[in-house]
Amino acid sequence: MNITTNRKQERINLLFAKLDVYDDKEKELYPNIITNLNLDISNDFIAGVIDGDGSFYVSFNKDGIIKTGFSITNDLQSRPLLESIKTKLQGIGTINEGSKNELVYAVRGLNQINNTLIPFMDNNPIFSERALHYEKFKTVSIKLNKEQPLKLETKLQIVDLAYNSNKEGK
Repeated sequence: MNITTNRKQERINLLFAKLDVYDDKEKELYPNIITNLNLDISNDFIAGVIDGDGSFYVSFNKDGIIKTGFSITNDLQSRPLLESIKTKLQGIGTINEGSKNELVYAVRGLNQINNTLIPFMDNNPIFSERALHYEKFKTVSIKLNKEQPLKLETKLQIVDLAYNSNKEGK
């Protein structure tokens, strides 16, 4: 589905052979690259993209600062989609090229997370295992916003939540 892939040509050929698809000059087997997206994408569609390609996370910096963040990672040809998502989310976040030839739409500002992203997600729920990650991300984001400086007890709660949101710290 994505243009970026770890598959080698022989694996692609094997897959096509199993599907009884053969390289034919008359059939193009490469994806159509979209350069402009003029669709008014729905909130449900955005929630689906987040459910498939989104990530909610808690990070612990060396200086003891705890932060939350959100990202959607997709291939380079997905810029129009990510731009549309950013627009629907009131322009928050940034879109940058990642280190593996991909695009990353990221929201890291605590105010942006609490004032825009969390209300959007609460109104447009996701239904996979990622929904559990979102709930922990939301809990931590709200705690970080309400309690400054964080008490030791709150920090320990956050560590426990973050550890358990990622398959026991893996």
